Amino acid sequence: MSVFTHLHHDTIAALLAPLNLTLIEAIAATHGIENSNYLLRCQAPNGDPVGRVLTVFEQRPASALPWFARLLAQLEQHGLPVAAPIAVDGEVVLDIEGKKAFLVPWLSGEHVFDVSQQHCRAVGALLGRLHQCPLPTNSDAHRNSERQLLATLATQLPDLPAAEMHAAEKVLRAWEQADGTRCLVHADLFRDNVLFEKADAATRAAPSGLLDLYNACEDLPAYDVAVALNDWAVNADGSFSRPRHDALLEGYASVLPADAAERHLATLPLALTIAALRFYLSRRISQQHALLQPQATGTVSKDPAPFQRMFLLRYQDWIER
Repeated sequence: MSVFTHLHHDTIAALLAPLNLTLIEAIAATHGIENSNYLLRCQAPNGDPVGRVLTVFEQRPASALPWFARLLAQLEQHGLPVAAPIAVDGEVVLDIEGKKAFLVPWLSGEHVFDVSQQHCRAVGALLGRLHQCPLPTNSDAHRNSERQLLATLATQLPDLPAAEMHAAEKVLRAWEQADGTRCLVHADLFRDNVLFEKADAATRAAPSGLLDLYNACEDLPAYDVAVALNDWAVNADGSFSRPRHDALLEGYASVLPADAAERHLATLPLALTIAALRFYLSRRISQQHALLQPQATGTVSKDPAPFQRMFLLRYQDWIER
């Protein structure tokens, strides 16, 4: 999470006033690259500490936010460890400094970056649970579409080296033709989007938070698994750690009906390739966007090079099958 919109303490305090919360401290968060995020340490009238997170949307259209609010509330009802928006004066989509925002509970737990097989198994099971939850069906929904995003990102292809461009074009054509049953997908389940209660006890890994569902949409489940595998189960060179790879898939299959995982993952080799391409291209765009945001602080862009290497690895694996 990064900070593009810098908020004064008094501005945040005024937002919290209708909830009878006193702002003690607002901490600018530093992971992620799309929204401005503040971790808020507050105090209730009885003196109890209260944690909240304020997300200020920098790119997401305001028209899409009610759908995400309903999605998060629905997932919370299904028992997933998400932070659903809190209403302030009856509204869950908030206005602050001319931008839209959500105020959500500060979930307990820690990010894990030194990943074990147990963490991967838990993440796989979390994805399996998510894939069995319905999407909100409201007619006014403005849903994300990873496929539309890929089409937009593909405008960069002429800027790539010729071999990469041709490989990307081939993969995009194949993905357009990929078929199967679609479901709700997170589409961004990287390590910084899961919290664990026991971050230092790999044998008792238990997800306590599923974060940043603002890329959620409907797509093939293999795509979601591929995004996760390409982050949670990789070595430094982009190759797979086979124990972590297999653990994530085992966790995924463990919560699904018999044979469902096999059907869901029929397109996995192609999905791994398209997922690597998606983040290679989106990180290139983020780097360009960061140059136009000199006032931003924190992690405002991420290096596309690891996903460039990963895309070429995944592409070679895919075409050799």
